[in-house]
Amino acid sequence: MFKNFSIEKIIIFLFTVILAFTVYRILTADIKITLIPHITAVNFLYQMRFEFIPGIGYREAGGLFIIGQSCIGARLFICLFLILSICRIDNYEGFLKKIGRIFLFCITAVFLAYIITVFRITASIPFCRLENFQLIHTIFSLMVYFTSGIGLYAFLNYKSEKKL
Repeated sequence: MFKNFSIEKIIIFLFTVILAFTVYRILTADIKITLIPHITAVNFLYQMRFEFIPGIGYREAGGLFIIGQSCIGARLFICLFLILSICRIDNYEGFLKKIGRIFLFCITAVFLAYIITVFRITASIPFCRLENFQLIHTIFSLMVYFTSGIGLYAFLNYKSEKKL
Protein backbone atom coordinates (compact mmCIF):
# COMPACT_ATOMS: atom_id res chain seq x y z
CA MET A 1 0.00 0.00 0.00
CA PHE A 2 2.80 2.43 0.88
CA LYS A 3 5.46 1.15 -1.50
CA ASN A 4 5.41 4.40 -3.52
CA PHE A 5 6.21 6.43 -0.40
CA SER A 6 9.79 6.87 0.68
CA ILE A 7 11.56 9.12 3.13
CA GLU A 8 12.95 11.10 0.19
CA LYS A 9 9.46 11.72 -1.24
CA ILE A 10 8.14 12.79 2.16
CA ILE A 11 11.05 15.21 2.67
CA ILE A 12 10.61 16.64 -0.84
CA PHE A 13 6.87 17.02 -0.23
CA LEU A 14 7.43 18.77 3.12
CA PHE A 15 10.12 20.99 1.60
CA THR A 16 7.73 21.96 -1.22
CA VAL A 17 4.92 22.81 1.20
CA ILE A 18 7.22 24.83 3.49
CA LEU A 19 8.71 26.71 0.53
CA ALA A 20 5.25 27.45 -0.89
CA PHE A 21 4.02 28.73 2.47
CA THR A 22 7.17 30.84 2.97
CA VAL A 23 6.94 32.47 -0.45
CA TYR A 24 3.21 33.05 0.05
CA ARG A 25 3.95 34.86 3.32
CA ILE A 26 6.67 36.94 1.64
CA LEU A 27 4.36 37.91 -1.22
CA THR A 28 1.58 38.96 1.14
CA ALA A 29 3.73 40.60 3.83
CA ASP A 30 4.21 44.03 2.24
CA ILE A 31 1.74 44.80 -0.52
CA LYS A 32 3.31 48.20 -1.10
CA ILE A 33 6.37 46.43 -2.51
CA THR A 34 4.81 43.33 -4.07
CA LEU A 35 2.29 45.34 -6.08
CA ILE A 36 4.97 47.50 -7.73
CA PRO A 37 5.03 45.47 -11.00
CA HIS A 38 1.24 45.77 -11.26
CA ILE A 39 1.22 49.52 -10.66
CA THR A 40 4.15 50.03 -13.03
CA ALA A 41 2.38 48.15 -15.83
CA VAL A 42 -0.85 50.08 -15.35
CA ASN A 43 1.05 53.40 -15.27
CA PHE A 44 2.88 52.46 -18.44
CA LEU A 45 -0.21 51.33 -20.38
CA TYR A 46 -2.82 53.76 -19.10
CA GLN A 47 -0.87 56.67 -17.58
CA MET A 48 -2.90 56.44 -14.36
CA ARG A 49 -1.78 57.79 -11.01
CA PHE A 50 -2.11 55.86 -7.77
CA GLU A 51 -1.90 56.56 -4.09
CA PHE A 52 -1.02 53.91 -1.54
CA ILE A 53 -3.48 53.42 1.30
CA PRO A 54 -2.02 51.25 4.09
CA GLY A 55 -3.99 48.06 4.65
CA ILE A 56 -5.94 48.49 1.41
CA GLY A 57 -3.54 48.85 -1.50
CA TYR A 58 -3.09 51.27 -4.39
CA ARG A 59 -6.13 53.36 -5.21
CA GLU A 60 -6.41 54.96 -8.61
CA ALA A 61 -6.33 58.74 -8.10
CA GLY A 62 -9.85 59.13 -9.53
CA GLY A 63 -11.20 56.41 -7.26
CA LEU A 64 -12.16 54.08 -10.12
CA PHE A 65 -10.59 50.97 -8.61
CA ILE A 66 -8.14 49.63 -6.07
CA ILE A 67 -5.29 47.24 -6.70
CA GLY A 68 -5.08 45.40 -3.41
CA GLN A 69 -3.72 42.30 -1.74
CA SER A 70 -5.97 39.94 -3.70
CA CYS A 71 -4.34 41.25 -6.90
CA ILE A 72 -0.83 40.10 -5.99
CA GLY A 73 -1.39 36.58 -7.28
CA ALA A 74 -0.14 34.78 -4.17
CA ARG A 75 -2.83 32.10 -4.37
CA LEU A 76 -2.20 31.72 -8.09
CA PHE A 77 1.49 31.26 -7.26
CA ILE A 78 0.57 28.37 -4.93
CA CYS A 79 -1.50 26.70 -7.66
CA LEU A 80 1.14 27.11 -10.36
CA PHE A 81 3.93 26.00 -8.03
CA LEU A 82 2.04 22.87 -7.07
CA ILE A 83 1.20 22.07 -10.71
CA LEU A 84 4.89 22.40 -11.63
CA SER A 85 6.05 20.39 -8.63
CA ILE A 86 3.52 17.58 -8.92
CA CYS A 87 3.82 17.19 -12.68
CA ARG A 88 7.60 17.44 -13.03
CA ILE A 89 9.47 16.40 -9.88
CA ASP A 90 9.44 12.68 -10.66
CA ASN A 91 11.26 13.39 -13.93
CA TYR A 92 14.49 14.08 -12.02
CA GLU A 93 16.82 11.66 -10.30
CA GLY A 94 18.68 12.45 -7.12
CA PHE A 95 17.62 14.24 -3.97
CA LEU A 96 19.71 17.40 -4.48
CA LYS A 97 18.63 17.71 -8.10
CA LYS A 98 14.99 17.51 -7.01
CA ILE A 99 15.53 20.17 -4.33
CA GLY A 100 17.19 22.40 -6.93
CA ARG A 101 14.26 21.88 -9.30
CA ILE A 102 11.79 22.76 -6.55
CA PHE A 103 13.57 26.12 -6.18
CA LEU A 104 13.45 26.60 -9.96
CA PHE A 105 9.73 25.71 -10.00
CA CYS A 106 9.17 28.26 -7.22
CA ILE A 107 10.90 31.05 -9.14
CA THR A 108 9.03 30.09 -12.30
CA ALA A 109 5.69 30.08 -10.49
CA VAL A 110 6.31 33.53 -8.98
CA PHE A 111 7.29 34.88 -12.40
CA LEU A 112 4.24 33.34 -14.10
CA ALA A 113 1.90 34.52 -11.34
CA TYR A 114 3.14 38.08 -11.74
CA ILE A 115 2.77 38.00 -15.53
CA ILE A 116 -0.73 36.53 -15.32
CA THR A 117 -1.97 38.92 -12.63
CA VAL A 118 -0.53 41.95 -14.41
CA PHE A 119 -2.29 40.81 -17.59
CA ARG A 120 -5.54 40.25 -15.66
CA ILE A 121 -5.46 43.72 -14.14
CA THR A 122 -4.42 45.61 -17.26
CA ALA A 123 -6.99 43.78 -19.40
CA SER A 124 -9.76 44.59 -16.90
CA ILE A 125 -9.13 48.32 -16.69
CA PRO A 126 -11.07 49.25 -19.87
CA PHE A 127 -14.20 47.92 -18.11
CA CYS A 128 -13.71 49.78 -14.82
CA ARG A 129 -16.29 52.47 -15.61
CA LEU A 130 -19.07 49.93 -16.19
CA GLU A 131 -21.72 49.39 -13.56
CA ASN A 132 -20.97 45.65 -13.27
CA PHE A 133 -17.20 46.07 -13.25
CA GLN A 134 -16.65 43.92 -10.15
CA LEU A 135 -18.64 41.05 -11.66
CA ILE A 136 -16.87 41.38 -15.03
CA HIS A 137 -13.49 41.52 -13.31
CA THR A 138 -14.25 38.47 -11.18
CA ILE A 139 -15.46 36.38 -14.13
CA PHE A 140 -12.50 37.47 -16.25
CA SER A 141 -10.12 36.66 -13.37
CA LEU A 142 -11.55 33.17 -12.97
CA MET A 143 -11.26 32.56 -16.70
CA VAL A 144 -7.64 33.78 -16.78
CA TYR A 145 -6.62 31.78 -13.70
CA PHE A 146 -8.35 28.60 -14.80
CA THR A 147 -6.94 28.89 -18.33
CA SER A 148 -3.43 29.53 -17.03
CA GLY A 149 -3.54 26.48 -14.75
CA ILE A 150 -4.92 24.22 -17.47
CA GLY A 151 -2.48 25.71 -19.98
CA LEU A 152 0.51 25.06 -17.74
CA TYR A 153 -0.67 21.51 -17.07
CA ALA A 154 -1.20 20.88 -20.81
CA PHE A 155 2.22 22.35 -21.64
CA LEU A 156 3.92 20.13 -19.06
CA ASN A 157 2.11 17.05 -20.41
CA TYR A 158 3.05 17.99 -23.97
CA LYS A 159 6.69 18.34 -22.96
CA SER A 160 6.58 14.96 -21.17
CA GLU A 161 5.00 13.19 -24.14
CA LYS A 162 7.45 14.78 -26.55
CA LYS A 163 10.36 13.25 -24.63
CA LEU A 164 8.88 9.74 -25.03
